[in-house]
Amino acid sequence: MKHLVSFETAKALKEAGYPQPDFETGQVWYTLDGLPHIKLARKWQFLNLESGGIWLLGIDPEKRFYAPSATEIMEHRTMRLCTCDCWGYDPVRWKCADHETKRTTLAESLAEAAAQMFIEKNAKP
Repeated sequence: MKHLVSFETAKALKEAGYPQPDFETGQVWYTLDGLPHIKLARKWQFLNLESGGIWLLGIDPEKRFYAPSATEIMEHRTMRLCTCDCWGYDPVRWKCADHETKRTTLAESLAEAAAQMFIEKNAKP
């Protein structure tokens, strides 16, 4: 799932203030156990991406973490002066640069690089 952030990054994004949207079909959410689930069309039903089982995800917002795509992260208003691009090869790395602060992040996926930049820019002191 390289187009989405990891469980640890989803938790850090939430702590840094990344929006946790209302449920929509197709979204991926993590539960406290770190398992990824994709929102199905039926209300409150989620498909566990590891076991294939259908789950009813708990309502408690403290126990779930949204896994945004790189595009969603880059569209956030605090990322307006940031760009991401491919950096090197073998292995491919992704770089996200903030042109305002001149900071950069480097990660194995585009989503992770963008998320790390969001976390750096928005981390609570």
